Amino acid sequence: MVGSSGVVKDHHNDAGMQGIQIPKNGYIYIYCSNESPVDVFFDNV
Repeated sequence: MVGSSGVVKDHHNDAGMQGIQIPKNGYIYIYCSNESPVDVFFDNV
């Protein structure tokens, strides 16, 4: 998520993202969108 300052927020250390229980195996779908004219490379997704 990009804030109004144009800086990408790091969600890795958010308290709400810690200790999430995943009850069974499966897939997770992640939607990535680039609404800017700048090319974005998702090498580390």
